[in-house]
Amino acid sequence: MTAAQFAALLHRHRREARMTQRELAVKSGVSVRAISDMERGFSAAPQARTLDALAGALGLDTTGRAALSAAARSARTRGTGAGALPRDLPDFTGRHDELALLSGGIALPPAGLASLSGGPALLSGGPALSSGGPALLSGGHRPGAVTVVHGPPGAGKTAVAVHAAGRLGGRPGFIDCRDLAAGDVLARVRRIGMPCDLLVLDDVTAETQVGPLLQEVGCPVVITSRRALPGLGGIRRVPLGPLPPHDAVRLLATITGAPADHPDVHRVAGFCEHLPLALRAAGNRLVTRPGWTIGDLAVRLADADRRLATLTAGDLSVERVLAEAYATSSPAERHALRTGSALVSLIAARETNGGGPGAPLTADRAPGGLFIAGGGPGGPPGAGSPAGR
Repeated sequence: MTAAQFAALLHRHRREARMTQRELAVKSGVSVRAISDMERGFSAAPQARTLDALAGALGLDTTGRAALSAAARSARTRGTGAGALPRDLPDFTGRHDELALLSGGIALPPAGLASLSGGPALLSGGPALSSGGPALLSGGHRPGAVTVVHGPPGAGKTAVAVHAAGRLGGRPGFIDCRDLAAGDVLARVRRIGMPCDLLVLDDVTAETQVGPLLQEVGCPVVITSRRALPGLGGIRRVPLGPLPPHDAVRLLATITGAPADHPDVHRVAGFCEHLPLALRAAGNRLVTRPGWTIGDLAVRLADADRRLATLTAGDLSVERVLAEAYATSSPAERHALRTGSALVSLIAARETNGGGPGAPLTADRAPGGLFIAGGGPGGPPGAGSPAGR
């Protein structure tokens, strides 16, 4: 069992006990932050003493305790290794249409599935692997199929690719392509060292990074990128935008434990522009501050001066991700980002006014954005939808 499966089991037990993370923390003596990290698969499974405290607070019987303990042991001992798929998010929400498109482009009907060890090599006959090494990738799904999941920063492209790969089963491989040249991508694929049925190439910035690899690939490939990579032909593209409002509210409610029908949950989701990254940053910030309510969070996000700072929790930083994307974009892409997101507009206005990251920005100096539901920066979110979704 993986860390993600342990996380999902702990999350299910807590929901069945009708407890928030904060209530479980008080009853068990385990911090809210630790429980939140465990439920999201961001930390190692707990040791025996912590498990006993959680199981006792959740009221688990002997069978439930044993199952939770076994899941934790399995998650602790399961290695990751080169090319291992990142942990799936136990609270992954929505994206049904996109997942269907991904599955349709990758999976063969059951009668057409190849064995894990019997498919073609990744680079059959290619010079880089012609030295007699083992085949790295098998043809477990639709051979040679390539799908690009593309969309704005913070839309959750990696999460969708990882979730899809986990659902398809078999042995997926994963390569973080950020800042890698084509030769480096190929070298990392070679280090995977086991047959696998699906290859995820994450955070690709240009066609040249993956073009040589795709010419000889013998398994399905899922690429995530902020760009649609129009230079790649004969591939399927799955555009990804913000979550639909009802899924955004559901995700925020799951993270925070607040009722999904609470007006402030809808307000916070709107200020987050329904972006999964922003929703997770906001939700995590709330659950790690026991003195805050969902209303307190909504008030802070309503203040444009504090919005970006509020959307930061640990290493989750909306400002960092959006500012990096903005800085590395072309003028046309910057224009699209500004007109598509009030959060990016805040960053752009800060840059225009000579402020650095974290510098204060008043709402009246921020250009209007079309991406936030129902208004410009600092305005109350409504029922509108992001442009171009």
